[in-house]
Amino acid sequence: MEFQKVIETRRSIRSYDKDRKVDRATVESIINASILAPSWKNSQTARYYCIMTEELLDTFKKECLPEFNARSVANAPVLIVSTFVTKRSGFERDGSPSNELGDGWGIYDLGLHDEILMLKAADMGLDTLVLGIRNVDRIREMLGIDEGEQIVSVIALATGLQMRLCRREKRWRMWQSFSRRAPLEKKIISKKGENREPLAAGLEHNLLFHEIEKEDIELILKCSQARRVCYEKGRVIYQKGDEQRYLYVLIKGCVNIVQNTSAGRKNILYRIESGSVFGENYMAYDQQKFQYDAEACTAVEMLVIPWAFFHCFCDETCRYHKKLVGNLMNILLKKESQSMEKLSIVATTSLKERMARWLLLEAGNREFIHMGVSRQFLADFLGAARPSVSRTLSWMQEQGLIEIKKKKIF
Repeated sequence: MEFQKVIETRRSIRSYDKDRKVDRATVESIINASILAPSWKNSQTARYYCIMTEELLDTFKKECLPEFNARSVANAPVLIVSTFVTKRSGFERDGSPSNELGDGWGIYDLGLHDEILMLKAADMGLDTLVLGIRNVDRIREMLGIDEGEQIVSVIALATGLQMRLCRREKRWRMWQSFSRRAPLEKKIISKKGENREPLAAGLEHNLLFHEIEKEDIELILKCSQARRVCYEKGRVIYQKGDEQRYLYVLIKGCVNIVQNTSAGRKNILYRIESGSVFGENYMAYDQQKFQYDAEACTAVEMLVIPWAFFHCFCDETCRYHKKLVGNLMNILLKKESQSMEKLSIVATTSLKERMARWLLLEAGNREFIHMGVSRQFLADFLGAARPSVSRTLSWMQEQGLIEIKKKKIF
């Protein structure tokens, strides 16, 4: 991974995939990278203790961490305790401190090592979380750490469930402060030859960026602190009850907006195709919670934009910012029309009538429709069982209402 991207994508994650383990070879590779960090006179005082067995992990989390930290790393398969040897880094051979910092240099060196450790983990697709509140005495006893070593932190190493961004309030205040000191557009444009193609690629034809120049798209992504994130097929992007903080711009793949009923049935409200946006439903409310789930029905790549960017205008009142908000309004109107179409389908009592309405809407003025979805998806969309959908399609074909040829319905 490109180094700049590693820096930009590393985040402190507190929710992990319990099914994704981290093997010993991966941990060793990360540790070996961290020990290459510079240290005072090459003293190399950093030490790492890796906890990987389930039994020891459970004991460590219960006895060495406060409850709130234990919750944050509940599913982490690896915990790393970082220490440094005292009275060596920043000290002379006779044991006297070289300057007023003393063991402060040992902490400084360990910080350099830990930073490389976390960046190497990010480069390998893993996430980390540094814990500073811990029971030092119990850790020393459990791991047999020498008294000559200062225990500093516990670092969780795992695969995060999703990419989480920095707190929008802090980042937005930083941006506002920066924009008052100098026009943000000029500062970005002055960086000759900067390559931001990976972040802006494929967005020129997106509805959200309609009639916005590529150069302005670059500025939007910079100003908004937007990030590209990826999800595997079947992964949940957000769940009902999650706080709505971001707008999602789907670049590749497709996403289902799903309602799970109390009876255990999945009802697909609608499907988001590449080039569309979602998560815009509650933009007018602060910290509104999602009422539905969003699931990746294929491997997806998308842009995540903090809502704060749409709620505020900088001192420059940039032309593209106005156009972006206008495009978002058009998208909302289009989504409203799609919702009404869905209501017109599901409001009917008969599955045959729902199927007929869906076919007519999909066909429009064309003579046939291409079945780009599975029958299970169609069943979830129509609120019916898959066998019932298959029987209904067969009945309509027998009656001469439709003709099915492979993936096409005439």
